[in-house]
Amino acid sequence: MSDNFSPIRILLLVSNPLDAPVNIGPDVAALTDALRDLNAPATFVVQLAEADRVSALLARGDHTPFQVVHYLGHGYKPAQKQTGYLVLEDPQGAARLLEPIHLHTMLNPTGGPPEFQLAVLLACHSESVADAFFALGVRHVIAIDAAEAVYERAAVQFCQRFYQALLTGRTVQAAFTAGRNAVLNDEQLGRDTAMQQARKFKLLPEDQPHDEVLLVVRAATAPVASGPVQVQPLPQLTHAYFSPRPHYFVGRNEDMHALLQLLQQHRAVQIKGVSGVGKSELARETAHWLAARGRINPAHTFFVPLAPARTAEDVRRAIVTALNRPLELPVDEGAANSALAGILPPAALLILDEAENAVTSAGLALRTLLETLAGAAARPLLLLTTQTPVRSDRWPVLTLERLTPAAALQLFIRTTHLTPTESQQIDEAQVQTLLGYVDRLPRAVELVGRVWRASGDPDLQALLSELRQRRDQLLQDPDYPAEVKGITVGVQLAYDRLRLRDRAAAELYAQLALFPGGFTVAGVVASFGDTARRALAAIENQSLLERPWPDLLYLPTPFRHFAERQLPHGLAAAQNEAGAAVLRFYFDFEDEPQRGWVNQLDDALQSGGETMGARIARYQAELPSIESWLDWAYAHEACDGGRSRGPRLTALLENLYVVTSTLRHQRSRLTQALAQATRCADRLGEANVLCALGDLALREANLKSAREHYLAALAIYPAIGDRLGEANVLRALGDLARVEGNLDQAVELIEKAVKLYRQIGNVLGEANGYVALGQATDEAHYFEEALAIHRQIQDTFSVARDTYYYGLSQKKAGHREQAILLLTQARDLWQAIGLAVYADYAQTAINQLNEPNEPNT
Repeated sequence: MSDNFSPIRILLLVSNPLDAPVNIGPDVAALTDALRDLNAPATFVVQLAEADRVSALLARGDHTPFQVVHYLGHGYKPAQKQTGYLVLEDPQGAARLLEPIHLHTMLNPTGGPPEFQLAVLLACHSESVADAFFALGVRHVIAIDAAEAVYERAAVQFCQRFYQALLTGRTVQAAFTAGRNAVLNDEQLGRDTAMQQARKFKLLPEDQPHDEVLLVVRAATAPVASGPVQVQPLPQLTHAYFSPRPHYFVGRNEDMHALLQLLQQHRAVQIKGVSGVGKSELARETAHWLAARGRINPAHTFFVPLAPARTAEDVRRAIVTALNRPLELPVDEGAANSALAGILPPAALLILDEAENAVTSAGLALRTLLETLAGAAARPLLLLTTQTPVRSDRWPVLTLERLTPAAALQLFIRTTHLTPTESQQIDEAQVQTLLGYVDRLPRAVELVGRVWRASGDPDLQALLSELRQRRDQLLQDPDYPAEVKGITVGVQLAYDRLRLRDRAAAELYAQLALFPGGFTVAGVVASFGDTARRALAAIENQSLLERPWPDLLYLPTPFRHFAERQLPHGLAAAQNEAGAAVLRFYFDFEDEPQRGWVNQLDDALQSGGETMGARIARYQAELPSIESWLDWAYAHEACDGGRSRGPRLTALLENLYVVTSTLRHQRSRLTQALAQATRCADRLGEANVLCALGDLALREANLKSAREHYLAALAIYPAIGDRLGEANVLRALGDLARVEGNLDQAVELIEKAVKLYRQIGNVLGEANGYVALGQATDEAHYFEEALAIHRQIQDTFSVARDTYYYGLSQKKAGHREQAILLLTQARDLWQAIGLAVYADYAQTAINQLNEPNEPNT
């Protein structure tokens, strides 16, 4: 092309909010690659799409005007509205939806004459914001149909060909056609998909001509040398410790958002967490985020490794080395701290990495240094990564937890470079077992992925076998085991610090290996003594455990395996020593003053109300620990004069198994519990387990077995004077008779149960009896009586369940509209308390009623 064209400037706005991320980096890189060898007098200026920063740029009187604005990010349009939004970022990285009026003021902050001639908006539904650009005086708008979303690949293909045509002298119309044809002919999209995607691109206004060349021909006396197209990228961190960046940083957007909020408020933050949870990587990625948005100067961004540091002086010298500034530190500590703070440059970020050794050893001297740095005149941003936090008001703590299951799986797939075909062929059950060993710790996921890839074996079975034998000891880099810190190395270092400071705490840490689902603080104190509370504080101070729930202490699986290896006489001996105390904490006998913890969890479950979903999740979180101690109890618990906790606790868990639809998996445990009850001559435990086995058989439609178990329980309850147990089994026998079709017997048995419930004042049993009577008779008043009781005690789960069964009875009776109304109410209640699986049951019944010719079954 001729060199006699005026230069053109394109403002490339990229939006990548943390709560609605877009894969922006590869898109910008693909566009840059497409333009790399193109000679044209054009410059792309990449700018993060923060409304205030964009306005500030465009409001400056000295900025060179832009002819094109190109938005790369999300678009959104509510279903019932004509106009939509472009999704920008707020200062903490969260999504900010800008409607047309705010887009207009952002892009024309001074109200001056039009600046842009062309807008390229390749976000989903972006046609819905086109009016904002027309109001700016933009003559040409390229957008995506207001009712459509667009594939990322289609948008990239369009952009590459569009700019190759536009910047070499084609008209806007011709360049648009070239871009759309590139999408239409893309082989990777496939014929049908390519046609669908190509139709979504629009050149607006559709009733106006677009035969305009944006590159204006200049006089021959004033040529403009074209040269290659220039892309001015975002500021980047490229020096040591920040490059290269990982391709698989996943699952940390919420944590980064929280970290950015804390930085805005305090400017100094501690990132605390267990070894391998990703503290350093989060700090580095946050630095990249801040640099890209101009919040920090890349030349003033420093990574300070502190793992070897033990004293405040060590920390000061490490910072001076990282700053690469000549400074002779004074002997006086206060003066040395002030001198160091005084040389910090403006717009600086310091990452003080792996500071736990210094925190443990330097104590007050380190805290004084850190607080002095936080108050530096240059107002730097400061991040400290540590397993052991410093107690300082100036340095708030962000605790980093393990990845979500979905993020851990994504990280494994990326780390192992699985192709889509390999991802489909790999055994999902094996992958989940593998991820169970690493327990969603990012470094552990990466390390075990590298170990697997290094093995060259496409099957995971060999690696799983090795993990079962070596467990946490396998979690190190297979290529550079001495150079890259593995999970066990980090845990060992923290454990060594703990043991040096508090041997009793180190011993207690080993005993926490006995609880695969975690244990409460109260449980630790009850099981291991009053001194355990202080020891737990020391353990937490070294980040050797997590709190997935505020009241639950948890060792991630590699940590638990490490802790188990510290037990002096092995796991079985430790269980035998602690077993009686742990079972006593979990379950109480009637004459004991302390309410058992599982009894409390069950009470909370039965009175769940609107928090039912959260209470189930909390109960399930600790269930692996409870079940592991039950397995110990079946063989090892000492009998206590006709009483045993194992069988009674097993029967108590039935409520949780029922609401989580897992009772069918518990036959082995129930059988072992029955054997223990027999061994201990525990008649109540025996009867309770028999009832649970009857319930299981009933759910399996083994009616003969259900009756045998219920009758065996009914023979015991009156003999031991347990009227509640007798009422419960009578109601169960009534349910069985109803299933067998013997409705008269069902009503007789359930009415006996209800009478007993009334006599002993058990209103919950009474209400459940009314539901059973309603199911047996289809009489509405029984359901209404049950609903009245459950509403009075605000038991939302039971209200939903009663309403559901009431709706089913109306469905059976042929009262379609009433049935739909009741089932819809039940569905909405279950959804409101977070029990989607139950809401699905109700929706299924509603769908059946909406199908034509649905039989009344």
